[in-house]
Amino acid sequence: RLIRFLPQSVEGEQQRAFEVAWEAGPAIWRLTYGGRADLKMDQLTLYRLSRLHGWLLRTLPILTGLLVVVFFVRHRTRLRSALRRSGPVDDLVFAGSTFALCLVIFIQADVVQIQDARYQSAVTHRLIHAGTSDLGEIFSRLEPDNLPRQLQSVDGRTRHAYPVAPALLDGPFVAAYELFGVSPVSSAEVFNRRHEVRILRFNAAVLAALLCLLFYYLARRTLAPGHALLLVLVFAFGSQVFSTLSRPYWSHAWAVVLSAVAVCAFLRPGRREVLAAALAATGISWSFFCRPTMALSVIGLSVLALLRCRPKALWVYMGVGLGWAGLFVVRSLNVFGTWLPPYFFSRQVEVGHFNLEGMASPLLLTECLGALASPGRGLFVYVPFF
Repeated sequence: RLIRFLPQSVEGEQQRAFEVAWEAGPAIWRLTYGGRADLKMDQLTLYRLSRLHGWLLRTLPILTGLLVVVFFVRHRTRLRSALRRSGPVDDLVFAGSTFALCLVIFIQADVVQIQDARYQSAVTHRLIHAGTSDLGEIFSRLEPDNLPRQLQSVDGRTRHAYPVAPALLDGPFVAAYELFGVSPVSSAEVFNRRHEVRILRFNAAVLAALLCLLFYYLARRTLAPGHALLLVLVFAFGSQVFSTLSRPYWSHAWAVVLSAVAVCAFLRPGRREVLAAALAATGISWSFFCRPTMALSVIGLSVLALLRCRPKALWVYMGVGLGWAGLFVVRSLNVFGTWLPPYFFSRQVEVGHFNLEGMASPLLLTECLGALASPGRGLFVYVPFF
């Protein structure tokens, strides 16, 4: 079948037609386009480069790979002994190197996508300067019916339609950028989309690299440093950490990192089990505030706490978790007049996935199978290590 796309650039130039053909024999996507393309499709081919440039682009990755192999072969004994060292300083060096490598690659990757989180940095800007998530005059010229899908009107005030917790957690990033003159909102209360892309792109890369750092420390509980590093690299570049989490910007970026913090606190408590329980409850609570589907992780971590924690730590975990939940409900009642924000009632849950009585709809099985095996978003298709 043929699907015709008509993308339109921000400058408003005329639309270009692209045709994507799906060849059902060998599963190949074939892309053809007519005329000059706004999306720089020529970067995917070499026809505009000289023969020397084309040869270099084809051979340099191969030469680099061969040099890396030769280096490891020549120095394998020295590298093997270095990777077996497991002191605190060595772990710090390995973890720091992992974080730096992942951060550089995540920042340099070209693919940028901002969909649900668009205008989130404007919410962060308002939280910093006005102490409220109300977007004020930034979008006042738009009628409530003409608001983008990421925004909603609540009692005459414009707010972000998605959870506000990621915007609150982004505060240090946005504040640091604004110190250097990169603000998502100008002094004239005009939204700057280009600045938002810069901020959220950096945020996503930092969070994904931080997740890899936490994963290294989790792996080190049972593995040698070399094996832990190998597992972290598979995790970083063979899963959605690279393809989705590090590309700006989705609400589960903070949610996954915070849940990883909670797991690390449980599995590496040391002598401070009570403090670790409080940290775990805080991390998993805020991961739910960022994305309601993290309720499954809340259940899983709570079962883990029930099995592993001593009574005192378990009471602390429950008390801190209930305290955060109470504050969340109070804030929701104050802003929206309901015990949960509208997004947490999930229109998708009511309409598509489950009905109001909580019984599974006929679409549920199809959607689960699609999430596991479809060529568009399948877990077993897009996660190579599975």
